[in-house]
Amino acid sequence: MLEAAQRLNVAPMTVHRVVTLGRLQAKQVCRGVPWVLKVADVAEFAKNGGVSRPPPSDAAQQSLDFQ
Repeated sequence: MLEAAQRLNVAPMTVHRVVTLGRLQAKQVCRGVPWVLKVADVAEFAKNGGVSRPPPSDAAQQSLDFQ
């Protein structure tokens, strides 16, 4: 998941979350071992928009745009 996270420019926990939500295909041979993700699946996921970040819970919250 670390390599997939680097390719998607997100944290490994974010990759784990989208895998468990079923948005990104991955296989785990048995419980407790690392997940296996195909490079093609990660590339397709990134091409289709990748990881979208949830909106803040406070609608009045402003975001910072770093330049």
